[in-house]
Amino acid sequence: MYIETDYFGGYGTQIGILFKNNSVINSPISEKGIINKLLKEIGALKYMGKDEFDSLGLGCFCRMEI
Repeated sequence: MYIETDYFGGYGTQIGILFKNNSVINSPISEKGIINKLLKEIGALKYMGKDEFDSLGLGCFCRMEI
């Protein structure tokens, strides 16, 4: 899976691609919530009160130094 986000001030976009055995399963999809949909597709579970993204702790990787 390859995911990418771009947010500023609470607004932004998400895009994701799913791979299996080195083959692309879907074309790049850009829609609200696509990251959680793809995480669920690969078997990610979510904890009560959290989505798949936060349950995996991916929020720790949300910032890049400029």
